[in-house]
Amino acid sequence: MKKINNKASLLLSLTILYILISISVGFVLFTFNEINSTQRYYHSTAAFWLAEAGINIFMKNPQMLDTTFSQTIPYADSNIYLSRDDSKPMVRYIISTAKVGGIQRTVRIGYTANVPQAYRNSLSSQGNINITGKSASFILNDQTCISGKVIDKSKLGIHLFENLKTNQDLSLTSLTYPNVDPSEDPYGIENFIKNNKDLIAGYNSNVVLYVKSDYYTLPIDGSLSGKKIIYVEGDAGAAVNVIIPSNNVVAQNQNLTIITPGIVTFHQSGLQAPSSQLNIIAWGGYNETVSAISRHQGIIYTHGTATFDQINASSVNNGSVIADGGIVIGEIWSTKIFNYSDITNNGSYPPGFERLTGASIMSISGYPISWEDISN
Repeated sequence: MKKINNKASLLLSLTILYILISISVGFVLFTFNEINSTQRYYHSTAAFWLAEAGINIFMKNPQMLDTTFSQTIPYADSNIYLSRDDSKPMVRYIISTAKVGGIQRTVRIGYTANVPQAYRNSLSSQGNINITGKSASFILNDQTCISGKVIDKSKLGIHLFENLKTNQDLSLTSLTYPNVDPSEDPYGIENFIKNNKDLIAGYNSNVVLYVKSDYYTLPIDGSLSGKKIIYVEGDAGAAVNVIIPSNNVVAQNQNLTIITPGIVTFHQSGLQAPSSQLNIIAWGGYNETVSAISRHQGIIYTHGTATFDQINASSVNNGSVIADGGIVIGEIWSTKIFNYSDITNNGSYPPGFERLTGASIMSISGYPISWEDISN
């Protein structure tokens, strides 16, 4: 009986000891978890405020990311990583990331894009206006803004500039696409093609006509009605020529944009349909002739040269002409008139122009419109 009692006492003692050890171990583990949780919270909070500090650093010096896509800022024992994202039309994002103790936090702010000054001019160019025709009579109403100068070699005709500004900063006379791939030239044709294909992919396929051809003439039989974008691309390395045979390719109330990495030649004749826009984005260049009285409404952009030659009848362009490579005005045997017309509609650009907003900080608003904690 005494042996049984001793065994029972021993068992009870072991049980109590086990319980005490379990409680002690649990308490120790709980304490460690609390310490780890506290450390994670501390590191997360520190990383968040470092990321916020990066945003504040940018807002005090917004030009710091004008010429680079990212910048690293050392701070105490950590780093702040700042970057910009121009891939979304009409918005620039500034992203600030910091890591402390293995915990990473990321904050993003967004700026809305202002309408670049080039959209506010009748005619804009990074280069010169070269008047080469023997006879060249034209009127440039509203504002003409170029980074170069006017070189006049004509002998006949009258040139009237309502408001001519020369030797202007490039940011006031040109447009740029966002740099889709930071490793490539932001002003190169590959960036042009990538931007436009990415943009077009976001449109309903019913309003886009994709043409694979080195030479394409737009039809005037009404088959383009309802289309918003026509993208013409040739084989790799091949020159692309797009011909617009007259002003009758667009229907009433239609807003159509021709986009090509090649050259567009517009043979103007006739009056464009009421309340319509015919817009052109031609990387390689733009040529225009006039064979009959004509009126055009829309915006013309080329990375190359815009040439107006053999203007053999009175013609009016309402909108904007933007030519990075310069303007050439050849023979004008009648009168050519350029009028400014606002092509934006409550801040919305014509189809295909959404990314042509400029990549400089000068093209975005001074204050952010959004703030997000995008930490994973």
